[in-house]
Amino acid sequence: ADNGRFADQGFQDDCTAHDQTISYCGVGAHHQNGIVENKNKILTQGARTMLLHGMRMWPAMITTMFWPFALKAMAERLNKLHVHPDGLTPESKLYGICGESIPVGSYHTLFCPVYVLDARAQNEGAMGPPKWEPRSRIGVYLGHSPFHAGSVALVLNPTT
Repeated sequence: ADNGRFADQGFQDDCTAHDQTISYCGVGAHHQNGIVENKNKILTQGARTMLLHGMRMWPAMITTMFWPFALKAMAERLNKLHVHPDGLTPESKLYGICGESIPVGSYHTLFCPVYVLDARAQNEGAMGPPKWEPRSRIGVYLGHSPFHAGSVALVLNPTT
């Protein structure tokens, strides 16, 4: 069988040098990696629950096309909000941070409606929109932005 990179002699030598072993399993043999399979199950069921909640609360807007956002949001919640018996989150264990406060206040219901202030009204001293025009537009909350501060949200503009 073609094991690709795993058959490379350099890779095998490195594994031996670090006292690691390689065991192969057949395709679809989920029982071989129970820890990862359980984590995938938890992620999938949690994301499914969030997506179904969004579809029930806002059926005109939320569809199965939002699945990637639900999966990403569930993974983020597991990494930042799940507290182990030792009092640490998976993220704090990974980075070796102790005593980190859990930012519960910055989490909102996924796929909830949010209102975004009109750009003309955001600058102090600016005229803003005309008196009888809306000062905000509606959007869909998609979680935290991975590229900005933790307080910056991803918001879908449904008109674009």
